[in-house]
Amino acid sequence: MQNLQKFRNSMVALLAILFVISLSSIAVACPEYYESGCDGGWAYFGLRFDDANMAHGQIITLDCDASVSSVEFLYRVSGNPIHDMPSLVEGDEITAAVMDMDNNIIVTTSNTVPADIYTGWIEFVFPEGFIVPAGQYKVVTTTNVPRQCTIGFCYEGEDLYDGGQRTVSSNGIDGPWGVYENDYDLAFRLHLNEGSVPTQTRHWGSIKGMYR
Repeated sequence: MQNLQKFRNSMVALLAILFVISLSSIAVACPEYYESGCDGGWAYFGLRFDDANMAHGQIITLDCDASVSSVEFLYRVSGNPIHDMPSLVEGDEITAAVMDMDNNIIVTTSNTVPADIYTGWIEFVFPEGFIVPAGQYKVVTTTNVPRQCTIGFCYEGEDLYDGGQRTVSSNGIDGPWGVYENDYDLAFRLHLNEGSVPTQTRHWGSIKGMYR
């Protein structure tokens, strides 16, 4: 009888361990991408009438050691001047970068404006095998072309992504980068490769508003 009780106790302990392991494996699942697909407002992007070079970005929290393939931002190129500043045109270069929270640039990549009049996402592809350790980062976009367009963001109070918030610089990618006091986000999509590795030491929480 005593041996039977020991066996039962061992089985209970084993099942408890397996249950914890099962929960842990669920908790560390990596997403395929992070997204805040809002288009609630449009902010000035590029060279402004006062010679400020308006760059924008999004603070993100990676819960996995991520193989990051690309990032997208939402732009609106009107073809019309704003405050006498000419619009970006087809072929103008836009840059995207991943930075750490100390504003050190980790990697940069670029793409071009697809048309003289354009509203939509522009994707920036990172080098193959680009691995970012779990943690908090900025994904930012800027242009050194002496023209402008606008970039999409969420309205105040529209906190679709609770892992970070919108950030802005009036001096291009060099910053300083400021964070808005409210929590609303830039319109962004961050794509991860299948090679992303779950981080065993972190608990995976739900991403608020991954889909609108």
